[in-house]
Amino acid sequence: MRHLVRQTIRFSDADPAGIAFYPRIFDHLHEAFEDFFDCCAGTPYAKILGEHRIGFPTVNVSAEFLKPLRHGDVIDVELTVTKIGQTSFTCRYRVMRDHEICATATLTTAVVSLDGMNPVPVPDRFRKFLKEHLDEDESRDLR
Repeated sequence: MRHLVRQTIRFSDADPAGIAFYPRIFDHLHEAFEDFFDCCAGTPYAKILGEHRIGFPTVNVSAEFLKPLRHGDVIDVELTVTKIGQTSFTCRYRVMRDHEICATATLTTAVVSLDGMNPVPVPDRFRKFLKEHLDEDESRDLR
């Protein structure tokens, strides 16, 4: 199951060449990640960080930029989970404009206690919704 978020490339996303500056694409991916938690985890992302003191630092990134995005483009950011480990999980993102893939990325995210920045096991309540978005074709559950 995939999680899909519609976003717009803003003026602040564009570089002097008139295309979306690649680091800003990562901002769009993270917005989709936060929305994924807000919609699916049963607890708002801000509350997970602020009250539960659980953080999700990105520890590995791979990306490919296939087509330029420009100010005003409406994009769909698709997120699927491809791997769930003991203290981390991996998500695949596809950034699409008019159903055409413009960028892809794979990000591995650790799960840590914000009080010590130590790895912690993926909480069962998060593991449940992550499994619901697991892509069966590309995943391995490494519990």
